[in-house]
Amino acid sequence: MSIIAAGAYLRFFREQQGMSRIKVAANVGTSENQIIRIESGEVDTRTSLFFAIASEVKANAIDLMHLILDPNATEDDGIQAAQQRLQALVDDTRPLDEQTLELLTEEQLNLMKEIIPTLTDEEFARLVEEIQAAVKEEPNPSGPSLIGALRTFVSGWRARSQSTAP
Repeated sequence: MSIIAAGAYLRFFREQQGMSRIKVAANVGTSENQIIRIESGEVDTRTSLFFAIASEVKANAIDLMHLILDPNATEDDGIQAAQQRLQALVDDTRPLDEQTLELLTEEQLNLMKEIIPTLTDEEFARLVEEIQAAVKEEPNPSGPSLIGALRTFVSGWRARSQSTAP
């Protein structure tokens, strides 16, 4: 996993928003020092904190997930991904990951947006493993193996959460 690339991506968006580390830390319930360590790639923090920061600085959670999953991603890759995302917003173009997500039903997509920040580290690790296995099987980012892995994970998570509901 590339925590360095993810940290650089989050730092870029925070700076673009003109937000201080102190403000981000206060809004997501952590310390400024923890934000510094995350942005510099010094610490592999819990998944929910990564996605809380992404939400706070208006970064794209899918981009963040791609960077975390890529073991070879560098700090420059994180910055480049952030620049591309901003350029896509300016150009009003849709990146491939958004086209890929269209293959999921709207209900599944909304559920993914809801559950990713709430996953335990073990659940996120399982999601990462399922996605990595699907990508090894079929590297096409919009291929049926990846979409199938996401659909399977969402369905399994829904079944587990409904069985544990009061």
